This record gives sequence, C-alpha cells and structure tokens, in this order.
Amino acid sequence: MLFTNRYVRSELYWKVRAFFIPQQRWLTGVIPNTYCDKVELVPRVLFAILVDFVEKEKGLSQLDVDWSKELEDGHVSQDYIDDINRTYGELRDAYNYIKHERDALLAAQDDSYPETLPGVHGIFEEPTIDEKGNKSSLMKSCETLYGMSYAEAYAETIRLETLIQQRDQDAMMIIVRNVGMLWT
Repeated sequence: MLFTNRYVRSELYWKVRAFFIPQQRWLTGVIPNTYCDKVELVPRVLFAILVDFVEKEKGLSQLDVDWSKELEDGHVSQDYIDDINRTYGELRDAYNYIKHERDALLAAQDDSYPETLPGVHGIFEEPTIDEKGNKSSLMKSCETLYGMSYAEAYAETIRLETLIQQRDQDAMMIIVRNVGMLWT
C-alpha cells in the first residue's frame, strides 16, 4: 500500500539513485577513504568547493561583467558593483593561492628540513637496557644530527609551516565569509 504512493516511490527512487550516482561526485574524490583529522579535512573540503565553483561553474565570471548599462539605467548602484568586485576579487585571490601558491609553499616546506651530517646514521642513540630489562632508545640531539641547534635547524621549516597555516586560515575565512556568493 505504501509503495503505491507516488511520493514514496519518487523519494525511494531519488535516494537509490543518489546512492549509486552521487550529485557531488567531485567532493567524494576530495575526502579520503582512510581516517583524516578534521583539521585536515575542513581545508580540503573548503578548498575543493572554491576550486569547483571557479573551474566548473565559472563562478568568477562576475568579474568580467560590464555594469555600465545597468548603472546608467539605475538598476544597480556603484556600491553594489564595488561590493561584487571586492567579493569576487577576494575569492579569486583565495583561488590563486589554493591552485598555485599553496603547492609551491608545501614543496618548499618539504625541502626545508635539515640534512643530517655526513657519517651520521639513524636518529636514535644505541639502545640501553634498564635494571628491569626494558629496552629504550633516546633520540640524538640536533647538534649531533645536524651540527646546529633545533632552532637553527628548523627555523625555515617552522617559518614556512606558520606561513602556510596563516594563508590557509585567510583563504578559509574568505570562503566562509562569502559562502552566500558560491552559487551560479
């Protein structure tokens, strides 16, 4: 009896169809199948949303609009045009960071880790055994591994990591602040 109801059949059809053919397929490719912390997942999702908006939906096309006729006819105000240009300009800047600058910064961060001194093998000292028979190993100091203090060895790595975190935060804030504009 329930299955003969047209509304129930329609709802069932769309639920089954959405299960096999997801409507946001581009987003399922961004979310990893393995565990991912939320601090890593949130930027991935937000960045993917903006990239899809710009590349697939051509969302930044508002920057190319000539508003002179609408302004002249009184359909829009100069404040509205300025707000549109500022908003989409911010989204374009966030997109450029995500697509071009971020990968270069991540590569630079990976390359910034210090090299160990020649002849140094492994990062742990020889294992020691205490009176209870427990085996433990201490990590070698930065002076032993790199010939300099921790602050000197990792200064560039920490600087780049901080820069990436700040730029990611800025890009995410732009996306969230302008989420109402992400439709076409």
